[in-house]
Amino acid sequence: MKNSKLLITQYTKAIDKINATLGGDIVLYTNNVLSKSPYAGDAFLTLVSKTTPKPVSVFHRAWLLIKYFGKSTIFLFLWISKKMVFNLASNHVPINVNNLHIVDIFTLSQNIADSEKFDDRYLSDLVLTLEKHRVNFVYLTCFYKDGYNPFVWYKVYKILNHSNYKFITEFDLLTWKDMIGMCIFVIKYPFSLINLIGRHKVDNEIDRVLHYSLNLSLKDYTITAFIRYLIGKNLAQKYPNAKLLSYCEFQVIDRTLYKGIKDFSDDIKIYAYQQFVKYPAFMNMYISEQEVNDVIPDKIIVNGDFYIPGNTNYNYMSLSIRSKKIFDIKMNSNADTTLVLLPYFPKEAKCILELISNSFISDSNLIIKPHPTLNSKVYDNFIQPHWRIVGGDIYQFLKDAKIVITSSSGTAIEAVSVGISVIVAGSPSDAIPIDPLINLGRGAIWDKVNNSNKLSVVYKQLVQQRVDNPDKIKYFSHKYMNLFFTKPTEEKILDSFDFDKYP
Repeated sequence: MKNSKLLITQYTKAIDKINATLGGDIVLYTNNVLSKSPYAGDAFLTLVSKTTPKPVSVFHRAWLLIKYFGKSTIFLFLWISKKMVFNLASNHVPINVNNLHIVDIFTLSQNIADSEKFDDRYLSDLVLTLEKHRVNFVYLTCFYKDGYNPFVWYKVYKILNHSNYKFITEFDLLTWKDMIGMCIFVIKYPFSLINLIGRHKVDNEIDRVLHYSLNLSLKDYTITAFIRYLIGKNLAQKYPNAKLLSYCEFQVIDRTLYKGIKDFSDDIKIYAYQQFVKYPAFMNMYISEQEVNDVIPDKIIVNGDFYIPGNTNYNYMSLSIRSKKIFDIKMNSNADTTLVLLPYFPKEAKCILELISNSFISDSNLIIKPHPTLNSKVYDNFIQPHWRIVGGDIYQFLKDAKIVITSSSGTAIEAVSVGISVIVAGSPSDAIPIDPLINLGRGAIWDKVNNSNKLSVVYKQLVQQRVDNPDKIKYFSHKYMNLFFTKPTEEKILDSFDFDKYP
């Protein structure tokens, strides 16, 4: 654990050093390695696994560039197709610009198509407050996993069009003229990246791995991030006095959106809602104090005080909007179900299921809750007839659970905070270590396992702890609740986006 923390600190500093040299040009802001994504370019995984990066030859680099241009061309063709379908499916509803609040969230396209309705999974409780106080708002959609089927696109756009909400999409904001800028960007980007690689000095092992990773990232098309920059630019020009209420993981698509706004407007205020549990290895979630000013939100709203740095130049506030329901869950000493939460990452989901299948727990009547974006093919072959697969609101299942088994799910923190014991299943050996919990209460209310035998032992121990030491369980759950969550009141929600502070 200490070694991972040291690597994270060193890796972050090395990227901050590179980012300080980028200047104001948007092109390299779109690179995922430079956004500190732990999965970009294999840099961090290479460090964690202590493998030696292979040299990238001229021929390898040429192949990476061929991949880049091929993927970028396909994406541009798909984007044009989507815009054409959007124009057929959607009515352009006029937007009231007076005190406009723009709610920026991910839109899970396949989920909308399957359920035939729009469901805000990210900032819905914030929106309820906006509606109650008759605040003028629209959703800004960031389409996610919308696939390749034009009939699905058409269906999704139609559903949004007939929703009770108003939407702004990239297809509304970006014109065919912006396509020229997109094509120029696709050509310009790899040359800018090659130039950066050429001037990047390698002084230590982390620099060497970063150099290798930047080379590998030549294959990654980054036009999606540039589109978000164009969205920010057009928002700033079209709605110059608006407020952006953004679900913010500070991925490259967030950074570029904010830069697009700040490059073209000094008046739009950006409120970054980081309504999730942060993992140290996900370095992009933490907004560096060395970050350039043109991507910094005006206010950062985190779940709990644990995520507010002791020394910071930024405007932080703690408020748990997305986790509001955990404050209604009471510790249930008679709870008897085991809830298995399968994470976003397929390898980790398979790892959990394999550990359970080879332990005595497999004979139990388990409740399996997959991540909403996890493909069912990942887990179908593991599921036993007496296990129950569930979907929907996770909180309805938490209230009756005595044990939660998961890996990288932020719900692990939520579960412990309401007095539910948690087993964190170790990641596969080739995965980046993700530990959602801190050492507080380990062995009493939670523990970590990496094999089936340990899972069986720890499961029995945690169940026994619930019988023998209920007061200790309550103590640790209260500590976690106070550290990681802040109960939302209407006043705090309104204060989070400065409701009473209009120009």
